[in-house]
Amino acid sequence: MSIILSTVLGILGAGFPELLKIFSRKQDNAQEIKLLELQIQREKDGFQNKLEQVAIEAESEMRVAAYDFAKRRTTGVRWVDAFLELLSGTVRPLITYAFFGLYTFVKVAMYQAAVADLPWANAAMVIWSPDDMILLSIVVGFWFGSRGFSRAGKPS
Repeated sequence: MSIILSTVLGILGAGFPELLKIFSRKQDNAQEIKLLELQIQREKDGFQNKLEQVAIEAESEMRVAAYDFAKRRTTGVRWVDAFLELLSGTVRPLITYAFFGLYTFVKVAMYQAAVADLPWANAAMVIWSPDDMILLSIVVGFWFGSRGFSRAGKPS
């Protein structure tokens, strides 16, 4: 019995270093895989950062190009340059005046139609609705608010 036991122990003893090598290789491979995964993740993060950087640079270049396009160009003729300067500064106000005129025209027409059927005080109440008050407050808030914001960054 002891001979068989010693033979089995001898065989197992001879294979024990090989089992240790296999176990050690398995741990080394797991560590190597973990390092490779971390390296891949770092490269992905670097690629994502590079992609964001490229997007920011492209947006910046686009804004610079838009500002360059919007710069006023002079013709060399003083009165033409003055007229173009005046015209470029009045686009938004002219559009506002045009729509205000159209709005006023519609309200006057509504008032004329309402006065035909109602006394003038009741007609005014009919044509001036809460929606009109909201519209008026938006327009006034926009114009005076933008004026305040434009002056906010300037020293007094």
